[in-house]
Amino acid sequence: MATRDYSKLSGEDRAFGNWLAGFTAGEGTFGLYLAPTTVRGTDYWRRSASFRIGVRLDDFPVIEKVREFLGCGQILRVEERREGN
Repeated sequence: MATRDYSKLSGEDRAFGNWLAGFTAGEGTFGLYLAPTTVRGTDYWRRSASFRIGVRLDDFPVIEKVREFLGCGQILRVEERREGN
């Protein structure tokens, strides 16, 4: 997917970005992770970041639109967990 200059968004894209900020506040999470790692005898901290949004399966088109807007991402389907299973 192409890189995007977010400082030059159209009015429609800016409105979607504002909607996405609110949607993320309710349904999303950001994560930063550090993990100690050793490669070829050298210790270092592996860093990673994630942005996740959790929705029901019937909201799948919304997530596709978000991925299209951001120009990156991976959509994973996670089976619903029920109590007692």
